[in-house]
Amino acid sequence: MVEMNFEEAIRYIHENPQIYLTATGKKGGGYICPICGSGSGSHRTGIMPDKNESWKFTCFANGCFPPKSDIINIIGAKENLDNKQAMFRAFEIYGITLKKNSDYVSERPRSEKSDAQSLAENEILRIKADIKNAPENLWQTEDYLRSRGISLRTAVKLNCGFISEWYHPKVLEKFNGKPPFEGSPRLIIPSSEESYLARDIRPLKEISQEERGYVKQKAGNAKILNLKSVSAAESPIFVVEGEFDLMSVEENGYTSIALGSTSMIEHLVTELQENHIKVTQPFVIALDNDAAGQTAAEKLLTLLQDANYKAYIVNISGKYKDANEALVNDKDFFAKRLSEVAADPKTESLKDERNEESNIGKIENLLSIMRTSRKPLSTGFEKLDENLDGGLYAPGLYIIAGGTSVGKTALMQQIAYNLAVNKQDIIYFSLEMSIQDLFYRDLSRLSRQFGKGQSVHEIIQSGGQYITEKIVAEYKKAASHIFTHAALSEITVEYIEKNATNHVKRLAEKPVLFVDYLQILEPTNPRGTDKQIVDHSIKSLNILSRSLEIPIIVAASLNRSGYSEEVTFQALKESGALEYTGDIVIGLQFQATSKITEKSKNLAERTKKLTAERNKSIRKMEAVILKHRNGKIGGKTYFDYIPKYNLYKEGLPDKNSSDNLQSEFFQDADSNEENEPPVIRKRILK
Repeated sequence: MVEMNFEEAIRYIHENPQIYLTATGKKGGGYICPICGSGSGSHRTGIMPDKNESWKFTCFANGCFPPKSDIINIIGAKENLDNKQAMFRAFEIYGITLKKNSDYVSERPRSEKSDAQSLAENEILRIKADIKNAPENLWQTEDYLRSRGISLRTAVKLNCGFISEWYHPKVLEKFNGKPPFEGSPRLIIPSSEESYLARDIRPLKEISQEERGYVKQKAGNAKILNLKSVSAAESPIFVVEGEFDLMSVEENGYTSIALGSTSMIEHLVTELQENHIKVTQPFVIALDNDAAGQTAAEKLLTLLQDANYKAYIVNISGKYKDANEALVNDKDFFAKRLSEVAADPKTESLKDERNEESNIGKIENLLSIMRTSRKPLSTGFEKLDENLDGGLYAPGLYIIAGGTSVGKTALMQQIAYNLAVNKQDIIYFSLEMSIQDLFYRDLSRLSRQFGKGQSVHEIIQSGGQYITEKIVAEYKKAASHIFTHAALSEITVEYIEKNATNHVKRLAEKPVLFVDYLQILEPTNPRGTDKQIVDHSIKSLNILSRSLEIPIIVAASLNRSGYSEEVTFQALKESGALEYTGDIVIGLQFQATSKITEKSKNLAERTKKLTAERNKSIRKMEAVILKHRNGKIGGKTYFDYIPKYNLYKEGLPDKNSSDNLQSEFFQDADSNEENEPPVIRKRILK
């Protein structure tokens, strides 16, 4: 025990709510309500601290105590104590002894009833009255019960009832029996003689957004529902979470108890032991099929087995979230499953473990992913899509590798624009250029597609004088789906992962990511070798592609020795992980590269000839599929690339080209600046 004066004691209690309350485990999720268990479910909302006075809490789920109550008030509400009794009880819980000179030392709680005690007793009387009177009107819930797969027979067995205009007993006490608002129609499901669940039975569309947080409310201290049936059970006892899960099991003729909340698992074992309840049948733990339910199930299994009860964890709901959902969606499956488990819970538990660990348990999820998979996304280049077996697949890690001056960024930007103009979100991470640079490049390309054409430098020098409204309008068609992070030194794989994940959460859209380019991503561990850094980056991007189920397109550079050779994995910088991790690897190179490499064995001669290719105003390029995890390799897409306008165009192989053929696609602005560009056929323009 720690000795404190009164003010120190109160301050200590206020500053340490975690001693009495259990956190929900969710950031900003508050604490689990010690009275109703709110905050232990999948949403984990819990009781929330006040924004201005963090030691005060409100239970929004069930109003278990007055709004903005401190820990002492909450203890009083839970244990039906007046303020002074609650205060001394808090001192006991927190291990505090008041110093002798404290004003409150000699003032121990008096035995006579306080106003708080009287209110608590009145509340209990109202709860008992609700439980007593509600069953006579149960017939009015028949349609609602039927929609949940439950018969009146089962509801009668559990002493359920109906109140057409229900108010929480605390509300009635607060307003002296006359609240200034209408009550709601509620199904009453008793959990003891002094507690029940009140379930609003109106269709959801008739319940306001404000009221939806109060569809399920508990009155009285939380209890294990139907616990009295355990001692008389003649078959395994199904332990479920919710009241309707219990009714679903009982509907099929089996004994069930409901925790009401995963926070009640310890309470179950305590109730069994303290009340000396005779148990002759094993417990079948069948909590919800979500993370919270499965975690609680494992904990409850340990508690029951440590207390020498037979218990098994079994999935009785199949692919559904809980027992009631299984009953409503597949009544025959649910009945059969209960029969199998009741006959031999141990064997069924072992089957579940095997199914969970082996691939058999993953089939439905895998089939679901397969059936909901999105169609491939078009790159905007017909032949390239064909070589990619239809386009970009999700998930998928695509690597575009090439040397300098082959237009990796230009091609990626154009693919990104083509996706965005078709209302596909893209996030472009550029480590070399600013947003302004990328914007000018887009305008330059569009100016050539929809006008005379201006280079980036011409746009800057003229102040955008010749960028027409038509060109800007074309850019705006895509702009709302383009998200750019550019020239930031802090762009790491972790930065990319964070932004992509937040995009999916905030906008509910799965983007395509572009990373330009791989080798200059900021390393997470700057002490690693170049190979280790690249390996970490590419593997992390691959994992991100799988986890978010999105395509990621990454530009990668070549070793200097690879500039004068055909693109191969050996020419890729630190190519180990690139070769094995990428789903599709595309080599971007001059069409003449293979011939030059074949005919010119001298490095200086090859370099000279490839330099000549780089200096052309229209460069004949090819994208070669070096690796395709699920398709053929070696496929080539031929392009005409005008670097002046950052414009890529699908073309023909170099051997079939001529000056006349080139002019069908483009008019070289350098040689004929005054003339209008030719009309580019729609089948060519991508």
